[in-house]
Amino acid sequence: MRLLSDVLPLRVAADLPKYRADAASRVLPWVYGRVTLAPVPLDEAGLEWLVADHPVVAVEAVRAAGKALDGWQLVQRLDETGRAISTVRVTRAPEAELAVQVVGRRDDTSGALLEHPAAIAADLLRRCGWSPAADAFQGLRDDFPGLALGMVFAERDTRVRAAIAQVIEPLGAVWVADPPTARRR
Repeated sequence: MRLLSDVLPLRVAADLPKYRADAASRVLPWVYGRVTLAPVPLDEAGLEWLVADHPVVAVEAVRAAGKALDGWQLVQRLDETGRAISTVRVTRAPEAELAVQVVGRRDDTSGALLEHPAAIAADLLRRCGWSPAADAFQGLRDDFPGLALGMVFAERDTRVRAAIAQVIEPLGAVWVADPPTARRR
């Protein structure tokens, strides 16, 4: 189990056996809710782009230079290390940087999109080796029943505590780690 002061276990492109040399230090993102992001190029030909270091619900659009790009496909597969990733494959290399609209991570049990702050915070803890109870962060569910967030975690030095704070504190809520709970101030 990671301590709250440890960094999130985010990988970089160089952690994959096959990656594009100019993207070696790019962080492979964790994606929650609905967001638009710049994908990580994986191959030299510019045809495969990583959108998340885990399975996602969907990709809704791919753009290059602000224009919709035709000829793309979401591919969810295991990388060469055996971990699930989500990539977009395009039929021809784009001439400009891509922007991809992603519907992020699913709940491992229900398959539901993880977009509520309580679900995101609990999933972050699970991915760091914690075992939060099913009612962890119930105060957030009670106080913000219909809230949906879109978040990307792609900073190499983000601490577990800071990631949870990114989710909870903008809501004007406070949280404690043992047991994981949160409540509006």
